[in-house]
Amino acid sequence: MKLLIVAVGQRVPDWAQTAWDDYAKRFPPELKVELKAVKTEPRGSKTYETLVAAERQRIEAVSQALSP
Repeated sequence: MKLLIVAVGQRVPDWAQTAWDDYAKRFPPELKVELKAVKTEPRGSKTYETLVAAERQRIEAVSQALSP
């Protein structure tokens, strides 16, 4: 079984990577846990809805690409 966790953002601080490494080790070995990061939408003068829609599309694209 595979568990995909998708995060928005690409610059992960060291403390967050350490926390992820510890969290991922807690799952049973038969469960493959994978973390994918997607790029944030540039903020600029875009509305909240536009930002969320763009990031949603990126998340869905990652999950569909990895689906059997």
